[in-house]
Amino acid sequence: MKCLPAITLWELWKARCGAKYGKDNYNTRKTINNISTSLVLILKGQFEKIKVDLDWESVRYLLISNISDKRIVQVKWLKPSNNFVKINSDGNCKDGYCGGGGVIRDHRGHLIFAYSLNLGHGTNNWAEAKTLLYGVEWCVRNEHDYILVESDSKVLVDCVNDINSIPWRIYDEVRELKAHMETTGFILSHCYREANKVADHMTFLSYDNPNNMAYDVFVELPTRVKGLMNMDRWKMTNFRTMKKKRNDLIWEPP
Repeated sequence: MKCLPAITLWELWKARCGAKYGKDNYNTRKTINNISTSLVLILKGQFEKIKVDLDWESVRYLLISNISDKRIVQVKWLKPSNNFVKINSDGNCKDGYCGGGGVIRDHRGHLIFAYSLNLGHGTNNWAEAKTLLYGVEWCVRNEHDYILVESDSKVLVDCVNDINSIPWRIYDEVRELKAHMETTGFILSHCYREANKVADHMTFLSYDNPNNMAYDVFVELPTRVKGLMNMDRWKMTNFRTMKKKRNDLIWEPP
């Protein structure tokens, strides 16, 4: 797009000079073809794998095309089986200050325990790990041995499940989570943010309150949290917009 005005002016100048001082007759179609050919040569010089013909329609199609497609997926919070409790955990940092929140529910989707933590200064990954560890340790202390855990932090989930190496900032927390995984029925999986709304809202409550908060009675929860929990229990559907690379455009640099 940046090269198009310069190439257009150059080809028009060449055509004008060829018609005025040379023996060439001005030909609009030839000028357009020269512009598209120059654009394609520039593209292929930078992106060798790109698929585009030399004609102007192919160039125009490429210019107006989106690199990625969008698709909508349905996301729901799923209840655990009868023998399990389920933790949804989240952590976040705002202006360098970290907070965390989580909720523990039974197989019917009813509240067992919810918490909001003030964690001080740190990073997002550290806040995620610290908050998740708090929820797992609470379950262990209260003799909930079969635990399903969901987090929307793909980094943390992959570290605990030995898919990725552990960043040094969360090394201690991940090692403790691994130890609990060996002694309990602790299963950790990734979920989309749309299925983690209760924990996400509990996290942001920490920025409005200097003290840690804990709830074990549903009616004492903030109104917004109660509404989100009811929506999860009723299996209300959330929608997530996801970007997907198009198959007909190969645009990666070599």
